[in-house]
Amino acid sequence: MSQNLTSEQRTQIDSLIFAGQKIQAIKALRDAANADLLAAKQVVEAREAQLRQSDPEKFTAKKSGCAAVLLFFIAMALLVCRMA
Repeated sequence: MSQNLTSEQRTQIDSLIFAGQKIQAIKALRDAANADLLAAKQVVEAREAQLRQSDPEKFTAKKSGCAAVLLFFIAMALLVCRMA
């Protein structure tokens, strides 16, 4: 990660990465280090890869993706059909 960051800034960015909030981590890095978007994105992605190797159990974001949305709509459709 950028050498210009304080330990608090690094901790904040790491916490955002662990929480699955990569966009917010990129924004925080850009604000803290005055980095351009591409450089901040590359740094955050590299840091995420490092953290996934060293501490995979700390990642809290669950990737539900389209499957959860699809299940929700199927459940709603079944509910509507039963009510009709």
